[in-house]
Amino acid sequence: MPKVSVIIPTYNQGQYIAQTVKSVLNQTYKDLETVVVIDGSTDNTKSELEQFHGRIKVIEQQNKERAEARNNGARHSSGKYLAFVDSDDVWEPHKLEKQVELLDDNSDISFVYSASNRIDSNGIKIKTARRQTAGYS
Repeated sequence: MPKVSVIIPTYNQGQYIAQTVKSVLNQTYKDLETVVVIDGSTDNTKSELEQFHGRIKVIEQQNKERAEARNNGARHSSGKYLAFVDSDDVWEPHKLEKQVELLDDNSDISFVYSASNRIDSNGIKIKTARRQTAGYS
């Protein structure tokens, strides 16, 4: 059983999906499974994923929106930790390594998150997506 299940919901993101999957498979942290949920795509998403045969799990469903695709991916995952990445984002190579270390070393932490890099169809980073949060005491 892998420690981390990476879930990638996708809908008509054939132009990006291979780059997203590659960024997951190229993580320095290797104890993971990759679950791609095709959420009713009508483009070339499925054919783009064929190059990863045997290295990822692909689930197909009728279009039900991203939240349901994430939940379906979680139901088909076996990792201790769940990690989510959108199908038009890529990860830095050490992302999971740093996050798993933080979670393993701090049992009082329930989840972690980070910024992500948005890319265009040529794999060029167009922006870093960051979320603002409020502090809790």
